[in-house]
Amino acid sequence: MMGSKPSWANSTFVRTSLPMFGFVVICWFGLSQLVDSKLRIRSSVRGYDKVEEYDPIERMKRLATGPAVSSLEQELKTMQHEVDISNFTYKPVPRTDDDAE
Repeated sequence: MMGSKPSWANSTFVRTSLPMFGFVVICWFGLSQLVDSKLRIRSSVRGYDKVEEYDPIERMKRLATGPAVSSLEQELKTMQHEVDISNFTYKPVPRTDDDAE
């Protein structure tokens, strides 16, 4: 005769709630590890003099093939010289079938 299960093994709590609580605790632990590592990385980067390595704008400036832009004002001036806003023509935007509805 095979041994019968103990009475606690047949309870609803053990079959449903205990696995759910275990899953929640494991997920909480994993997320806390991810957040802690992110905060450690952020705090270790904070004091660096090489800000351009971690700043996405500086990285894009380095990767740009055109001339380097030193300021937003300079970029605005170059755009105003390239684009003539007083002489333009209206061109219709092509529409898709989804836009017509």
